[in-house]
Amino acid sequence: MKIATFGCSYTNYIYPTYADILAQEHEVKNFGWSGSGNDKIWYLLHKKIDEIKDHFVIVQWSSCNRFDYLKGAKWLGGDGSIFFDKTHWPLVKDFFNESYELGKLHNYLRSTRALFPNSLQMSMNKIQSKYIDVNDLFGTYKGTYKFKGDIDWHPNLLQHLKIAKSIAPVSYDTELKVKNLHNKLQDEGLHNDNTITIC
Repeated sequence: MKIATFGCSYTNYIYPTYADILAQEHEVKNFGWSGSGNDKIWYLLHKKIDEIKDHFVIVQWSSCNRFDYLKGAKWLGGDGSIFFDKTHWPLVKDFFNESYELGKLHNYLRSTRALFPNSLQMSMNKIQSKYIDVNDLFGTYKGTYKFKGDIDWHPNLLQHLKIAKSIAPVSYDTELKVKNLHNKLQDEGLHNDNTITIC
């Protein structure tokens, strides 16, 4: 199965996500970008349309309180909530409108379903929309790994495994590798930003 994934750190993170688990069994192009807001996700989806025409498309939408803006070849923002971004928040606080951002997201959801009728759309936050197939990842899956002393709120590997298995088959061997890595991270935690892979 050919799969293309888009999203934020729930799709591409320092430890494996559902996309990485699916990549053990399927041909996956992971275009997830940690810290992305919905504008960046939408932009990347459209940049890759010709490349993913024959793929099953999974779009994991981010929070509406993120701000992305492409200036030249560099993205501004893109590291979580705009409200905590000391560099860009002062620049956008007078015109940032979360209701408008939610309206844009609804347009993105509807357009994505029109472009990719069989796509799977997931939302990081709870969104009222008939186009969302998996809703409120943040509220449903609470992280359990310690990262630099604090609990990392991203879904843990067993939770990502559950998401992956709801999308496509996962072999026993892959499941076992994921569970072993989960146990290791649960016991040892994360100590740096180095990417961890499924071995």
